[in-house]
Amino acid sequence: MILIGHLNKNQGAKAGYRGLGSIDFSAAARSVLLVGRVKDNPEIRVMCHAKSSLAPEGESIAFELSKENGFHWLGHYDINIDDLLCGICRQKKSEMAEELLKYLLSSGSCAQQMIMDKARNLGISKRIIDEAKKKLNIKSIKEGNGWNWSLPEN
Repeated sequence: MILIGHLNKNQGAKAGYRGLGSIDFSAAARSVLLVGRVKDNPEIRVMCHAKSSLAPEGESIAFELSKENGFHWLGHYDINIDDLLCGICRQKKSEMAEELLKYLLSSGSCAQQMIMDKARNLGISKRIIDEAKKKLNIKSIKEGNGWNWSLPEN
């Protein structure tokens, strides 16, 4: 049985207490998905796994509902269930990753290991950093035993 609930803002911040009005429903289910609005853009809704007993939790996915465009899939959205429920206004992790790379590489090349450590401390996954690296056309250069990254020359 899969339950899909809508967020109830009058309940606590924990994901298990925020769906369907009673924890009994989500306790009986093996998988629970919740849909909530992104605080800084209420036309964007994100569907997150609140519970997944038999398999790993899936990635959060987003869609947009607007008068102009109707329904539009946005795809993967980097926000976890607790941040969505608490209404924490956060950037998408992909935007954070791009900003981090631009900042770290603005003064020249930087060790890949240091970049990955800083990203991990910010909660940005390796996959998101790799996507941002590709988008920004960042170059990898082997130096000694490690790799250095640098922005492309304009």
